Amino acid sequence: RRWILIADYLNHLSENGVLVNQIFTLDTDVVLIKDPFLLNKSLDWTAIDSYSVINGAAVSWNLQGMNKFVAFLLDSYSSRENAASLAKKYGKVVNVCEKGDHVALIPCFIPEGKKDLHMMHMSDMHWYHSWVDQNPSLRIKKSDEAIDCIIVDGLGDKNFKFVHKGSEIVEDSAQNEGTYCMVHFQGLYKKYIMSFLAFIHGEVPSYYLDTAEELLYVKADKVKVDDHNSVLEGYGLAASKAKMNDGVHLLSGRHVVFSIFQSESVTDSDWKLNHTLINAIIDSTVKLLYPDWRVHVLVNDDKIIDMLTPRRGLLVVDYRKAPQSERLDKFDASYVSQTINPISFERFCMRRWILIADYLDYLTKNGVTVNQIVTLDNDVVLIKDPLLVDKSVDWTDIESYSIISGASVSWSLQGINSFADFLLHSYSSREKAAELVTKYGKTVKGCAEGDHIALTPCFIPEGENDLHMVHMSDMHW
Repeated sequence: RRWILIADYLNHLSENGVLVNQIFTLDTDVVLIKDPFLLNKSLDWTAIDSYSVINGAAVSWNLQGMNKFVAFLLDSYSSRENAASLAKKYGKVVNVCEKGDHVALIPCFIPEGKKDLHMMHMSDMHWYHSWVDQNPSLRIKKSDEAIDCIIVDGLGDKNFKFVHKGSEIVEDSAQNEGTYCMVHFQGLYKKYIMSFLAFIHGEVPSYYLDTAEELLYVKADKVKVDDHNSVLEGYGLAASKAKMNDGVHLLSGRHVVFSIFQSESVTDSDWKLNHTLINAIIDSTVKLLYPDWRVHVLVNDDKIIDMLTPRRGLLVVDYRKAPQSERLDKFDASYVSQTINPISFERFCMRRWILIADYLDYLTKNGVTVNQIVTLDNDVVLIKDPLLVDKSVDWTDIESYSIISGASVSWSLQGINSFADFLLHSYSSREKAAELVTKYGKTVKGCAEGDHIALTPCFIPEGENDLHMVHMSDMHW
């Protein structure tokens, strides 16, 4: 419908004395760096009906051409049979079957040699291509060989280090000397637009567009069990990714680990994840620390997995399908709560240390150097390298250093394994756990009932009138 709307609008302008020789339609995720007609200096733009620069997202027209395309669309729908015939010829077969009005022209079908229902998808650009085929000499699809400047259509395959060269935008140290005229920030890459605009308008001298897809997505429906290691197949993929093209990191062996938990049973908004904030913090952490550190996110939330930016230096693992290691089995069988917080939250806070230790052990066994670990809560923002917090410390010579209680902790691999084993030993008997709670726990006013006080009951301290309880968080342990 937009093409008819645009054509009607431009016809109205033309009829009212506005000169309309050339039209360029752009999607809102396309950034122009220079005049778009400079992409092909040999072409007489006024002599052609249309030129598809970026499929649907950036298209050149003359007014006659746009009106011809609109007339073609209307004629295509002059009969259902005509529209269905074009859809069969130019549409795209996709492995899905939408119901109802989605398949109003052609019903779903099972292609030869397939088992699942498929459907024919026909976007406005499929209609455009069928129109172009009627007169390809006047309606042109962009040819990479014919362009005079570079168009980036499809981020994620490589990274770009852009710099200013006079009035041009070029790649720093690139083998080609081509200048750039347009970048398409489609889908999840829209978040880069504002910072890129600051660069092209001269606010910063260079810009590193780091979008190469090396983010590890391991969703529940794609997980396979590695019986020999009792961990996600994704752990193995993480290990191989961590060793690829990462020489600086391999020498340093430094890892930042976020462990993120979303409880389905907790309804209080104070315990719900702020997805936008988490995404921003993790993105900032990777930009700050890569390539000297590798950032890992162990998570059980689909939305966070979907929204995190694909980039080098970031590995994301969905731990929900991780088969139980022996240590996790022992913890799940013996954990007893003693907390004022939601039990599911406090249980994860304890369990995460074993989860992280198991994960890093696996990376080590598969050739990834693990010298230094910093665990971060998802509300901690790093401003500089976390090991600069105390320059007097030999970080490789200590097991652990609590920077911000449990929110930011430095570990050696030996140290985090030692703490995981200590937790399991602490729960080896209820009496031992209760003794440690009495000694290290925090007395708080109030009494959470039921399983919250499974180790030591509520009590009234001397000189008080109200019930109190002992709260034992993972950091008290």
